[in-house]
Amino acid sequence: MPTVSENNTVANDGPQSVFLSSISESGFTWERKSPAGNNVPVADMPEVHWIAVTQGQFDLTNGTKLMAGSVLQNKALVGSNNQYISVFLPSTQDVVLNQLQTQNNNCWLTSTSQFTSSGVELAMDTSEVTSNSGKCEPSKLNANNLQYEKIAYLSVTSGSGPLVLEGKNVNYHFGRSTTFKTNVNNTQDVNFQCTNLLTPLNGFTSVPTLVASKNSRLGGDGGWLRRCKLTSNSVSMVNDEDTFSDSDRSHVWENYSFIAIEKLAPVRQCFTDNFERASLGSDWVVAQSSGNFTPSIVNGRLRQTEARTNQATSTTYQRLFPAVNNKVEIEFDHYAYGGNGADGIAFVLSDAAITPQPGSAGGPMGYGARSNVNGFAGGWLGFGIDEYGNFSAEGGPSGPGRRPQSVSIRGSGSGTSGYPYLRGTCSNGTTNTGSCLSPKVDNNNVSPAHRYRITVDSLLPNQSIVKVERNSGSGFVEIIPAFNAAGISSQAAIPENFLLSLTGSTGGSTNNHEIDNVEICALNSSPIGVQIDHFEYSYSGQGITCAPKTLSIKACANADCSATVPDTVTATLSPATVTGVGGWVGGNVVTFTGGQKSDLQLRHNTPGTVTLGVTGSTPSTKAFSKTLCRVNGSVASEANCNLVFADSGFIFEVPDKLANKPTGNISISAVKKSDSTLQCIPTFASITKNVGFWSTYIEPTTPISGQSVTVNNTVVGKQSSAATTLALAFDAQGKANINVNYPDAGKMQLDAKYTGTGDEQGLVMVGSDPFVSFPVGLCVTPKESVAECSASISSTCNRYKKAGEPFELIIQGKAWQADGDTNYCDNINTPNYVHNNIALGNQIISPSDGVLGAVGTTAYNHVAQTTSSNTVSQTVTEVGVFKFTADPPSEYLGSSFYNIPQAASPNIGRFVPDRFVVSSSSVLPSCGSFSYMDQPFALALTLDAVNTGTYVTQNYQGAFAKASASLVGEDANNGIDLSSRLSVLPVNAGSWVLGQANVGLSYQASFNRTVAPGVDGPFSQLAIGVQAFDNDGSVSFIASADMRADSSGICADSNNCNAKRLSTQDLRHGRVVMDNTYGPENEVLDMPTYAQYWNGSSWVTNTGDSCTQVIVPLDGSEIYAPLLASDQVVTRTNNGALVNNGQSTLLWQNKGSTAYRGQVTAPLKVEPWLQWYWNWDQASPAQLYDPRASAFFGRYRGHDRIIYWREVGQ
Repeated sequence: MPTVSENNTVANDGPQSVFLSSISESGFTWERKSPAGNNVPVADMPEVHWIAVTQGQFDLTNGTKLMAGSVLQNKALVGSNNQYISVFLPSTQDVVLNQLQTQNNNCWLTSTSQFTSSGVELAMDTSEVTSNSGKCEPSKLNANNLQYEKIAYLSVTSGSGPLVLEGKNVNYHFGRSTTFKTNVNNTQDVNFQCTNLLTPLNGFTSVPTLVASKNSRLGGDGGWLRRCKLTSNSVSMVNDEDTFSDSDRSHVWENYSFIAIEKLAPVRQCFTDNFERASLGSDWVVAQSSGNFTPSIVNGRLRQTEARTNQATSTTYQRLFPAVNNKVEIEFDHYAYGGNGADGIAFVLSDAAITPQPGSAGGPMGYGARSNVNGFAGGWLGFGIDEYGNFSAEGGPSGPGRRPQSVSIRGSGSGTSGYPYLRGTCSNGTTNTGSCLSPKVDNNNVSPAHRYRITVDSLLPNQSIVKVERNSGSGFVEIIPAFNAAGISSQAAIPENFLLSLTGSTGGSTNNHEIDNVEICALNSSPIGVQIDHFEYSYSGQGITCAPKTLSIKACANADCSATVPDTVTATLSPATVTGVGGWVGGNVVTFTGGQKSDLQLRHNTPGTVTLGVTGSTPSTKAFSKTLCRVNGSVASEANCNLVFADSGFIFEVPDKLANKPTGNISISAVKKSDSTLQCIPTFASITKNVGFWSTYIEPTTPISGQSVTVNNTVVGKQSSAATTLALAFDAQGKANINVNYPDAGKMQLDAKYTGTGDEQGLVMVGSDPFVSFPVGLCVTPKESVAECSASISSTCNRYKKAGEPFELIIQGKAWQADGDTNYCDNINTPNYVHNNIALGNQIISPSDGVLGAVGTTAYNHVAQTTSSNTVSQTVTEVGVFKFTADPPSEYLGSSFYNIPQAASPNIGRFVPDRFVVSSSSVLPSCGSFSYMDQPFALALTLDAVNTGTYVTQNYQGAFAKASASLVGEDANNGIDLSSRLSVLPVNAGSWVLGQANVGLSYQASFNRTVAPGVDGPFSQLAIGVQAFDNDGSVSFIASADMRADSSGICADSNNCNAKRLSTQDLRHGRVVMDNTYGPENEVLDMPTYAQYWNGSSWVTNTGDSCTQVIVPLDGSEIYAPLLASDQVVTRTNNGALVNNGQSTLLWQNKGSTAYRGQVTAPLKVEPWLQWYWNWDQASPAQLYDPRASAFFGRYRGHDRIIYWREVGQ
């Protein structure tokens, strides 16, 4: 929002505004600029306000909508012409801002708008920064044919009050006003506008952020808004102008919309749950780690455990609570009953960056740790409501011992370390040691319930003030006094965000543990956002201690991992270290995109087992999720995450390959770990051994028509029990060669096993290696054979589809056939090819220098199909002939071995426009409010050839443009087609340039008179429209058709309109007539002259005509009777060349030395449309003539009793 200082509005601050560029999701660039020709120095703006929103529709918390979007426009307002683009908006969206988003033209362009009955119209405005020829400055560009600019709009519903935006509390006022009072009729300068009208602002305590935009263009000079005064309760706005054409910056009042927002200090926001429903839904994530019970709603409460032995459960609330500069209060009703008193529940605040996993059951109640059981993952504080008392004694150090009927707080920990006792009831467990609280914490299934409040206040830096209160019927009582948990030395650093979890536990003793009426209040909180469902590792079997083991990992988006999280993922792998005997090569924190990473390596230098896991991630992982593993393509499970390392085995590496292309020789080594080093040494040397081979499907695990792997040209089995034995000759280094092939796409694993016999009895050596088999390329073809354009001249191809109309592409993965092959469509298929996010695009073939346009489907996920084909619906925005492309991501199944090349379809087309839109038009009567038949009148229009959306198809020109257009006419919807009487519209195939056909002001339309010598009319409600003909099969028509000249019905009702109304005009059959005049030769004779029109039954004076011009002087064609003597001169003049209200008077006068006496008969030169069928020669009734009449000098003075005499003509 550009501004102007109220103290510096005119003399010391010239016209200027602010402009945007380089807009992205992360920000934008802006600059302050002045229009060309500015002659007043500019001052610094006091400030500039911005409001940024994402395009789309959004529900606001006040029950209204925010709607934001954009349009493209390549025409600008110059003077008062009409260059608006319509945007539909509901009538409730009565506040609209607009802003240019681009600067593609070196011209002074601002944006404006105006409301319509169906929404709003947007336009660009040159103001007066134009040359005399109407070109915009400084680059003198045609304002009707600019580079496209983007105009954005933002609409809301007027009103004021509180609102929550992006989780922040604000006060708002959305409204409309004017730049100054509407009862001031004259233009006013910027000083006056700044002070005349202070628009009230409602509900603000401080000065708000305010942005405004024009909603009118009442002044022909255009201009743009600048904000002047702004306080907490009022604002004033000015319409500034340039000084390019003149120095005048005064303007009439204009309408504008404004949005004002005041950000408030954080307001406590509460989230409640009374569990009055059947299931927990998505707000809570639940799990059980012991027993058969999972937390659920029972009788309108959240039951955490049943009164059964040895249960351990967990529940997490799906919301993030910032741990710094925040205050969190948790209230809930607590019930523990129905058993014999154990153990209890714990409320947990944990580091949200670490995936929640419950701690030890029993006394630690799912929060604390034991020597062989990890504590709650990421736990920072655990609040135990403990009936049995062991939460004070077990789970971590520093506890006072068992304290029944107590509430205790334990601190942070990791693994089996930490989780110390921090505070507890009864003076930290030093009093009432036998039974701390009264009433007790269990046997409380009563009304009113015992209600607890936990407060964590971190508003002060480096502090986290914690306290616990209880209300057992007489109001809240502090049971654990406030203390600074962050100040305790054993506490981990305060995390960025907390997650709130609930754990419950029973042992040999039990209780039902339930909560109800939960209320969680905080100054700041946010939704959990994108979450990873769980992680999955894949590996090929046991590792060897003398070499790193390669694994892959997936970030799964759902339970069966059929979808992965496409965002950038950072995962913390476990174990973090393998003390003294290996670890993750490159470290245990990895980052990857595309949902998976296939090159993880783990070393374990001694025989043993490593348990694989993921402790935390960004995005976060769903609470209590378990890391799963697949071995040799088996079903994913926790048990498979125990990776075994042995001292001997086979090492071989099947390289990632092209489907159906043999790998060539691969070295397979039989090795064992050296007794003295960590190096691998041969097990076999210079000997032939029978080794069993089989293959395993990794991705997909269940293929379509699964094909077999071959080793040394021999098909091998598909499972270990069906292994195929091959004799391998190992050389002196313990190596043999194998040649592997697989004809399909996907991820496979080759397994090898040797089982010793004889003196090698008991020796079992195994090895395996996964590999990815890539399609060599894709084949893209249209589903319909008629889509292909094979003609040498593309513009002659048959019409296929409209631009923007859907059609279908067939895309197939293809296997290798031969090196150097680039035509993959005749290769064998790869039916199991699965690849997400394949980019789709297009290449323009013809016109070769045309606009590429854009495809409607920009990406798709290729899936396995029995037909080996994927069908993709596609569109293209432009006209012409195109190839359509498919470009797979460079990585496939975690491998970057091969970049599957971009595939292109055959030539597809021809694509044609969907319809022809009248984007601007003007029809002006030639004589005031009407035009005469046969009289030229100004008509200008622009036709846009558009696609099925609103995009102008710029390739519609040259050989690709075939459309023509004509004018149509009908009077008062009477069903009589008058189109044939309208002039020819100069729109044909050669008229189109960049998808537009322009009929400029140089064109003059006309409406012909009826067949001579007939008369008809007047046509006072002559609807003039335009009809378009595509001349290409009649598939593209005029847009928004609203008239049909040959029908008297309402064509919209029968859906048969065929033309777009441009204007309603008044057309009249006209003529000029004159009366004879008589008088003495020494006087000036008055000859009455009239412009007439046919009113349907007679000729009447056309009182609306004050524009007809006649040629009055005599030109020698007059006839004198008797003849004129040499000294006689007669003249004819009048008081002006224009008629007035349909009348004029011709003045006849003798000017010679001798007065002429006699009759002078003379025509009056008039425009052709005012000539008429006078048939002066009595032989040409259909010929047009000028009117004529006679002046009689001195011949007959008339009878004294006759007041007025005139000759009556035809």
